[in-house]
Amino acid sequence: MSVDVEEWFHIPTGLDNILPFNQWDTAQQRIQYVLPRILDLFEKNKVRATFFFLGWIAEKHPDLVKKTLEVNGLKTEEIDYFIFHQANKFMLDYLRKKLKIDPAIFYSNLLTTGNTVSSTIPIAIKDCLDNNLIKINDKIMIAGFGVGYSWGATIITI
Repeated sequence: MSVDVEEWFHIPTGLDNILPFNQWDTAQQRIQYVLPRILDLFEKNKVRATFFFLGWIAEKHPDLVKKTLEVNGLKTEEIDYFIFHQANKFMLDYLRKKLKIDPAIFYSNLLTTGNTVSSTIPIAIKDCLDNNLIKINDKIMIAGFGVGYSWGATIITI
């Protein structure tokens, strides 16, 4: 079993009683306090953990979205739906808020599918079509990013 550790800092887990969210002053405090306990728990249960840092994506992704809109001569309000790589809930919430995207037109399905790595966007498109979240002639922005400092975005018309 492997786990993306950033999820343990941002969504409800069995570790919430270690230090309640409202007592966390800084991200550094979360990491210093919780990480050793998580790693100990993982070691005891033979769980392999991977780490991904939000900072780089938090800085680059909003610029990528803005530049993609600009190159296509569009504004956020002209996009019918946004589908981003489903990395983790905290990152998606942060990006949606930073870019001021209405939650009603922003895809998030981590609770059902999780992070399926490079498949998240195709799975999301299929899920949106199946659930009538997007329809023919809708303008959809898709944007992805990877651990290898790669990123890309485009706007498609369904």
